[in-house]
Amino acid sequence: MNTCGRPPPKSARGVLGPPTAFDTVVTVNDVKLPSSADLMAPTLLALKGLGGSASREELYQSILETPVFAEASVGRPEDGSFEEQARRRVGFSLSKLKKLKAVDNVEWGHWTLTDTGREFLQLPTCEAELRHLDHESRVGKRPDKLLERVQSSGENGTAMTVRDLLSHWGVRRRGSEVVTRIQRDLAEHNLETLPRFDQVAIDDEILVRLSTGVSPSTDEALPEPVSATPKEPSPIPDQTPEAGIGHPEQADFQRPPQVTIGNLPSAGSGLARVTPHNTVLEAVSVMESNNYSQLAVGSSDHNLSGSISWTDIGRASHYGLATDLVKDVMAPDPPVANWNSPLLGQVRGIVDRGFVFVRNPHNEFTGIVTSSDLSGQFLDLAKPFLLIGEIEGWIRATLDAAFDADELAGATSSARVPDDTESDQAEREVEGARDLTFGEYIRWIERPANWERIGWNVDRSLFCKHLHEVREVRNDVMHFSPDPIDVASIVRVEELLRWLRRLSATRGST
Repeated sequence: MNTCGRPPPKSARGVLGPPTAFDTVVTVNDVKLPSSADLMAPTLLALKGLGGSASREELYQSILETPVFAEASVGRPEDGSFEEQARRRVGFSLSKLKKLKAVDNVEWGHWTLTDTGREFLQLPTCEAELRHLDHESRVGKRPDKLLERVQSSGENGTAMTVRDLLSHWGVRRRGSEVVTRIQRDLAEHNLETLPRFDQVAIDDEILVRLSTGVSPSTDEALPEPVSATPKEPSPIPDQTPEAGIGHPEQADFQRPPQVTIGNLPSAGSGLARVTPHNTVLEAVSVMESNNYSQLAVGSSDHNLSGSISWTDIGRASHYGLATDLVKDVMAPDPPVANWNSPLLGQVRGIVDRGFVFVRNPHNEFTGIVTSSDLSGQFLDLAKPFLLIGEIEGWIRATLDAAFDADELAGATSSARVPDDTESDQAEREVEGARDLTFGEYIRWIERPANWERIGWNVDRSLFCKHLHEVREVRNDVMHFSPDPIDVASIVRVEELLRWLRRLSATRGST
């Protein structure tokens, strides 16, 4: 797609992996279709060739005749499946280009080439630049200056919070693509983070340093806490050996996202402890003053010999045992989890024992995770799902009341632009609004005639603006991350939900 001699921006040079590294491969009867990234530059060229403006069908027919589809078109099936998937590929491509402001569709189903799109076409590396910017829009930019500074800092490295680290890439949460991108960039500069930036809480401090080539990242790599008595069965350990983030040999490995015990803020918030020789009164005072239910018992942050809780004190008192010193009532062999242990594997142990102590790669005990912390974590993860689920429920009920299934089937026509989170799929049978995607809700509601049918007496453009904002939050939720959705986004979702409740109540009363 080289059209003239202007050099590409510096950001486009040498920063991308294989062109299809982040694209979904789609085949129809063993015929491989171009990815949406493959189609970005051809789509711009086709739109330019059509005079800068065209309908979706005109654009599709033009792209189908370009070389990018030539190989795929040979031997394509005759049942229409190829054309259906090809149209969806073009739809995804248009969606990507719209985010880059290279195209626009002020009129539904009709697309125009923008000034930005024309500038892209002037680049000699148009295709590479589009891929790069599309990737950046999803996983952030690479902060070369920061990486070079950390690289030059030597063994001491640079301390920062995970949130600060993410900010240098221009992202706020750790989805799978973000983790993979940062991992690859660190590895390219022979850097690593300790602890792993994806396995601690977002506001925990980490060290970004030159890679040592050795990562104490598995439970087996950490020594067990010293104890004078046999240990009880411990919670399920992390069964997945992993190299540290930044190891070059692991740079292309995309580990699936998971919530670890270290992702919980309390796992790194510090650990209150007493020694076995402290009095029970002193322990009780510490628990009372801090509203704790239990304390660690040990001589240092590297050694725990037990725990003491209200239950332990009450049980000893009930049986008439000595209760003067902590050692008289403490429970030996407290439950311990390493910071990188998957949270799901620890849940049963935390529920049964009420808590687990957490230790870092330096064998330091850094915090405690309790049943209450679990409840808070699951609420943070579940709340956005529940709120958005109710929003979708109100929208579905409204659409089903205003339109029949045959009408709603029009929302899934191949002329639509799919959301980035929607997968390529065969034509669906629509029996009601429940068979539509969130993006299809919006595009259906945006049509003036449909809006009139719904009968909401509010400004259509403002309401749809709210819907688009919530769609972005929904997409963020679906791109799994161990980090909670920011408060402002949750507030926006709650506002729309309250609005929908009022609108639906008003509509139902008329």
